Amino acid sequence: MIIDAHAHIFSKIDGKKGLDNTSPQKYGKVLTGNIVSQMLPPFLADSSFRAEMLINIMDYAKVDKAVLVQNPVYGIINNEISEAIRCFPDRFIGTIQVDPMCENAIEIIKRYVAPKQSILKLELSQEWGWSGIHPGIKIDNPQFVAIWELASDLELQVIIDPGKINNPGYQVALFDKIFSRYPKIKFLLEHMGYLTSDLADSIKAKQRWLDLIKLAKKDNVFLGFSAFCSLLDDDYPCISSLNFLREAVSIVGSEKILWGSDVPVTLKKYTYEQMINVIDKYATFLTINEKEKILGANALNFFKNW
Repeated sequence: MIIDAHAHIFSKIDGKKGLDNTSPQKYGKVLTGNIVSQMLPPFLADSSFRAEMLINIMDYAKVDKAVLVQNPVYGIINNEISEAIRCFPDRFIGTIQVDPMCENAIEIIKRYVAPKQSILKLELSQEWGWSGIHPGIKIDNPQFVAIWELASDLELQVIIDPGKINNPGYQVALFDKIFSRYPKIKFLLEHMGYLTSDLADSIKAKQRWLDLIKLAKKDNVFLGFSAFCSLLDDDYPCISSLNFLREAVSIVGSEKILWGSDVPVTLKKYTYEQMINVIDKYATFLTINEKEKILGANALNFFKNW
């Protein structure tokens, strides 16, 4: 079984990037403030990526299930996620996204929690998430503590995107503190430490990366291998990325890593099949059993109510 632990859908981009609003243009271009960029692959003519399209590329690549995640740049689409799950209950589970500084954040989370939508997504990065919208945000402030308490009471899973190693969302010491304080919450740190091509050769950045990776030694902490190859700007079959994966596996074990695609943005550089084959065909240091864990079995165990 192959499970994509990190996939996006959206009928329309309608979010925020820092203080700027985001809106769709044609052919994968997105307007952020007054700047147009090629955020998505150009074959997305109306710059949308609907659930039906994801299902079809999953079918083509023989991917069984997917976790629908969110971030502020694409927009808060809790209702759209709920509808996609209703239409494809055997294929999707999904996340809840909320502005953590919103006065009614707790009420919003409670409103959307459902058997197949019991995952909280927190995009902490400055570029794509709440650190850019709320400068100085910390995951141990009172608003966040209320969220952690609720997530613990409801035993939600939490996906955290820390952002780049040198950005303010990369709060390793606070992650350590929160992960230890709330053992009932299962945490997934996305993008396997978010090591980018500009920092890959930095000794200091590598140590920060290792500090974050080692958090997955905790029983309730896991790593998501989504978009890691893209972040390193690694040409297929992504040998440099696999060297970092080998190191992560040696530290935390293959049972702590979940594969994800981060489509559609990653389709600018790779096909969906190539992203699977990086693990399935080219991670030759992994056994067949370890590949099966990373490509699906670990996600099946991490997330509830498939």
